[in-house]
Parts: sequence; structure tokens; C-alpha cells
Amino acid sequence: MALYYLPVLIRSDRYFVTRLEHTKKSLQETDFNFVVHAEDRVLTPLLTIEDPGKIVLNQMAPSDPQDTTSRQDIPLRECHISLRKDGNDFELIIKKNSTFVVEHSGDDESGLRLDYSAEQKRISVGFYKYKVDQVLFKLKITLAYSEEERYSGVFDFTIVRSRDCQRVVIDFGSESSQVGYKNCGPQSAVVPYDILENIISQLNISDSSRNWKREDFLNHEAGQNMLYRSFYAVRKNLTQEERKIFPFNFTDDLANDEIRMYITRQEVAATSVSFRDNYEIIPNLKLGIEKSLQLSMGNYTEDYSIRSHKKDLISAVLLRLLRLMISTKPSFQKGGIIVTLLVPNIYTQHDVFELLNELRDQTGNLLASLNISSGNLYIEYETISESDAAFMGYQQTHADEVNLSNGEIALVIDCGKGTTDISMVLADDNENYSSFFRTGFAGAGNVLLYGFAEDFLTLVLKAIPGNNDISVKDFVRRHILDQNLTSDVLNFIQLMEEQKRKFQNLQAISTTAFAQLTENSLSTERSIGNLYKDQSTLWQYTDAILKDRSIRWDDEVTGIIHKAADCIVYCIIASIKDVMTKDIRKRIKTVMLSGRAFYFDELKTKLEKELAVLLGNTIKVNTIPPGRSLNNKNVAIHGAFSGAYKITDFTGIPIDKKEGLSKNNDVLNNNMYLYRGIKIEPGNDILYNASIVRRNNQELKAFKNKTVDIYFTRDNIYLRLMENQRVKDVKSLYSILTSVAETYSPIQDMKAISMFPGYSGELASINAVYADMVKEQETNPAKTVKKRQGILQFFQF
Repeated sequence: MALYYLPVLIRSDRYFVTRLEHTKKSLQETDFNFVVHAEDRVLTPLLTIEDPGKIVLNQMAPSDPQDTTSRQDIPLRECHISLRKDGNDFELIIKKNSTFVVEHSGDDESGLRLDYSAEQKRISVGFYKYKVDQVLFKLKITLAYSEEERYSGVFDFTIVRSRDCQRVVIDFGSESSQVGYKNCGPQSAVVPYDILENIISQLNISDSSRNWKREDFLNHEAGQNMLYRSFYAVRKNLTQEERKIFPFNFTDDLANDEIRMYITRQEVAATSVSFRDNYEIIPNLKLGIEKSLQLSMGNYTEDYSIRSHKKDLISAVLLRLLRLMISTKPSFQKGGIIVTLLVPNIYTQHDVFELLNELRDQTGNLLASLNISSGNLYIEYETISESDAAFMGYQQTHADEVNLSNGEIALVIDCGKGTTDISMVLADDNENYSSFFRTGFAGAGNVLLYGFAEDFLTLVLKAIPGNNDISVKDFVRRHILDQNLTSDVLNFIQLMEEQKRKFQNLQAISTTAFAQLTENSLSTERSIGNLYKDQSTLWQYTDAILKDRSIRWDDEVTGIIHKAADCIVYCIIASIKDVMTKDIRKRIKTVMLSGRAFYFDELKTKLEKELAVLLGNTIKVNTIPPGRSLNNKNVAIHGAFSGAYKITDFTGIPIDKKEGLSKNNDVLNNNMYLYRGIKIEPGNDILYNASIVRRNNQELKAFKNKTVDIYFTRDNIYLRLMENQRVKDVKSLYSILTSVAETYSPIQDMKAISMFPGYSGELASINAVYADMVKEQETNPAKTVKKRQGILQFFQF
């Protein structure tokens, strides 16, 4: 039995790898669904196969040595391609043939047509009608190996008028989320969607006795109305019927929803216990925190792991955001919606496609809860890397600063609140871009926040009193982590965020002067210097003393803030240095820094210094300045709408550790590597994002001294070994990866710190993480360049 994969281009902006499985005449399930917007009297591409002369249908099932009929790869240039109508549906038939033939055909009734352009080197299934009407049909892609042996994949296509189609981009952040949308009609602009304002409107309608304001909610981001702080809560008491499809019981009752999309400040006040009895607050859901919920269903309980159910919980939140938009915007309740999700690079390809499939599976429940017929509204889901989207947003608005030629690379580092995402984006000769390297780690602005908190507490609890009786680590555990986000803790966290954001503009004062600060009241004796005496009120009085002041403490006393910045820089460099082959280093022409963490100037300055060491002093580093309409907070939203980027849903390209990209020109040729694979030279290790495949791995024994072919499928990346033109062995890349970044212990500790203050386990001190970093640097010193001797010193090679 064989298994074939064929990458195709959907519309003109999304690569999708079709899986063609052996089928008989029994009905096949739909593999995926796509939404295509079209204009009257304009030919619209639905599906394209590029450069068919070079395309091969890749066979991925290992051959049976005893089976003489084992199937091989099939070059498309040896196929006959035709389009057949079957009732209201269509079948694209690829039939093994001795010569290449494309039957040009068209169906006036449906508007579908099959064309081949030898000049443009593309086979396309297009749509053309004098007047566009909304229509749904199935398109089956079939490889007809013989009359009896066929391999197929089935896809739903929905054609909608451009004015009835919406594009929605959701940036689901660790700290803050935001949504933008754009109509697919001509000259439409990107419009931000105010999530919290629409939630407040719904709440005020359902309960007219209340008059909610933005300041009443933890989800409010002061001064940034379009940012929605990511605080969610899960209801712990369920009925047995609700548990069956939990967490996808959608409802209009936002206040009692099983996934609460908002939390009020009153509900986390120290005097309020009813909310916490019924709900569990979940911050940093995107990172999959190590925590379990105790769900109660009648007479029994269930230990519900957040990490194990991350896909379900994230899907439930995303669908509720989408449901809110659909319910508040009548124009979204018919036609089509193409939803693009910004995902962090820490997600594997498995994570991405499991998330996409879960969203598709639950969309029916969402529409039913709004009383919308599934025949009136069709929704497609796709993903784009956060760092890729940030680059495209910057490239759109600063094209003069991003001028890359064919084969040149931009290194993109997006350091947000919870994750640091890194991409290398490759330019082609059509001024389009594709991402071939992605990596990332959990740890970014939150590590700085934790550094500020630890620095302040070390000063107040140890340095100012002049003793070591109080453990900062124990204090953090008892009064922050174990308190489960009380309003006092959240106010302190917000105060530290303010200190971090305004750090460069605040006046530093001496430790003595800082210790003497008191509340703005004549009768108070409470000062910074005696906060340690009553730890239970430390949060409350810290906020009262420091709020709205334009001063900061002397950060040089402990140096913890500086060490936090050093740790982030170290982990960024550790994540990319092993990928910097001579070939790739030569191609990198520009570096782009984005994300809110880089508003802390010290982090940006230290990283620029290390990048100069790694890439050379001539490398140009670009950043997005704050205070503009397009800034570090929303640049990725705008970038996701770019037409210069073809979404692949893939999480990176494996690279020959020794040769780099030099032996794989297909990477530079219009994403041809998706069709023909990547070749790794005999004996060379394979780099993939921040991980490595050692060629001496026992599972690769059969590959010894042989070229490895690497192929992309929809939900995996395979290493394939050929022998006598037949598939001898196939291995999953993910099953044999050894993480490079995670051998550095600081990255593991920073993952826990990035979940602060919602982490329930053991948190390492920044000092401890920094000590590990220094130890790693001493163990792996930088290589010294041998000085040229004699006449060679006068030449540059």
C-alpha cells in the first residue's frame, strides 16, 4: 500500500500539502476546507500546481521487500491531468502516463476551469463567472495509478463574493491579545477590534442594573484600548452533560460561561471568595502551564491537566473571541471568514495542525450556538508565525530599510511578554518572502518583570534591613505564587511593569533616600525602609508609596535587572548560533527586532552588541520605534494581511549543518523544496530550528553514508531513504530530534519564570539562572581566530 503527498497552492497565498490515500469507491471524509473570495468577471485561482516539470508526487510508505508492486515516486511530467465533473462536485485526476498532458476544460454552469500555462509554468484550477454567487462544492484530487488503484484527498471549497468575505487576524498573546479584520473587497483597510469594549456592551445589555467600565476589569490595558489582557477563568463545577463537550459549550451568558473571557477586579479582591470557589484563573494559557484543575461533576471529580488539554482550552478561547465578533457584527454572519492565527515558534508542526483541526471540528457547535446555518457562513483557519508576521508588517511600512535581493535573509527576533520568537525570512526574485528557519523559547518580557520584582524585594527585604533572615524565594512563593492572583498581587505586578516601561525616564535615587520614601500623607509612619516588618501588607503599602512617582531605586545594588537582560540575550544567541553556517551568515543582510520587551533599552543594546559579534559589525539592526500608529504591539497584525507572504503552516526547514543551504537551491526557487524535498549530504548532521539530528543516531543506522531526503507533509516532516528507486525506510524527524537550546539549563528555568506570576512550581532566582549562564560560557569559550602568518596577513580572502 502506498501513500502520496502533493503540495498545492491554495488561492495565491497558502501552501497546503495534500495527502492522497488509497481509496475504493467508498465515501471519503473531507480533509480540509477553504474559503475563496471572487469578483464578477475576474478569473480567481482556487488551486495551483507550480512548475509541473519539476514536481514529483512523493511516495511515503516504506516498500515491502517481498512486494514486487511497491510504488515509486511519480514525476508530474509523466502524467495526464484532467478535471471531471461529478454532480455538483469535481475531481482533478492525475493519471500516470508516458507524456505530460493537461486537458484544458471549463464548465460554464459552475465557472470552474482547468488551465496550463507553459510560460508561467503552472497548472491551475480557476473560477470565472459573469456574476458570482455563493456556492460550496467538493474538489477531489486523485492519483489514478491504474483503473483499480487510486489515491485521493477530498477538500471543500466555498466561493463567496469578495464583499461578503472577511479576513480576521487573531494575535493570541501571553500577556495581551488583539484582533484585526479586513473586508476582502477592494481598497479595504485593516480595522482593529476592541474585544473588551464589546464584552462590556454584552454585559451591560444582559444586566441593566450594572454600568461596567473598562477600569473594572483585569483585562483592561491602560492607554491601549485595542489590547486585551489575557486573563481567563475556567468554571470548575460542571454537569455531566456539560463535561461531554467541555470546553465547547458556547453560550450568550458570558457571566456564567464555562470559559470566562473576563475577570473583574472586584472578583479577585481579598474579600471576595465566591468567584474563586467556582472559577480557576488561568494566565499564560498559550504556554501550557504545569497546573491541574479539579473539575467537579456531581459526586465525582476529575484531575484536568492544563498542559495536556492546552489544544482544547486555546481552541475554546479563540472560538469565543471569534463568536464575539460574529455576534456583534451582522456582516460577519453570512459569506465567508478566513481566520489567520498568530502562533509562537515554540509550537511544533503537530501543535499547529492539531489546533487547526480542533478549530474546524468545533466550528459547527459555534455556529449552532448563534443559530447560524452552516450553509450561510463558512470559516477557514490558517496560521502564521508571530515573528514572520512582524517582519512582513515592518517590510510593508519600511520597504526602503528592508531591501533584500534573491537568496538574501532577514533575521527576525520578536521578544514579547511570554515568548521569544525567531525567524529567518528568505527573499526570492519576485520580492516575495518565505520563512525557512524558526525557533523560540518561553521567556521574554516576563523574565524582565520577574527581574524587577526580585530586585525590588531583595532590596526591601534584605539590603535595606541589612540581614538575611528573610528568603526572597520563599516570600515570592508564599505571597505571590500561592495567593492565586489577588488584587494586591496584581497591583504590585502592574507597578513593576510601570517601572520597567519607564525605566530610562525615571530618576534613580540612593538606597538611603529610597528607604525613606513614605506615603503622600502627613500622618503616616509607613516607609519603604520598614516594609519588611509586616510582610502581609507589603504589596498594599508598596503600591501606595510608589504609585505615580517619577523615581526608581538604585538598580546597581543587586544587579538583578541587568542579569535578567543578560539571560534573555544569552538564550537568544544560544538558539541561533549553531545554525549560523558560513553560508547562512553570508546571506543575512539585516536584523529586525520587534516585541514589547525591546522597549527596555538595555535589552536591545546588549543584544545588538552580541549580534555584532556573531554576524559582524556591518550588519544593520532595525527596530520599530514606540509611540507610532504602527508599533511593536500591532505590527504583526498588519503583517499577517500582507500579500507578499505565502503561508505554509510549517515550523521551519531542516538544514544541512555543514553545507547550510548551498546544496539546496530549491529553497531559493519559489518554495520548490515543498515539492522536491531537502537533501542532506552523507554523514552531515541535520539542524532543525533549535534542535539537531545526529547522523550517528541509532535510528538512522540504515541512512549511514547515504544522502537523506527530507519531505514536508501536512502534520509531520519525514526523513526518507531510497534504494533502487524504491522507498526503503521512513523516519519522523520529530522522533529523533535532540534539542540544542534545552541543553542550556537557563532556558528551562526561564520557561518557568515566563509564567510568573501564574506558575505553581519552583521558581529559580535570576541570580541562579545567571550563574548557570556564566558556567555554560566558561565551559564553551568562544573560538579564537588564528592570526595569519607571513605573506598571508596582507590578503583578504
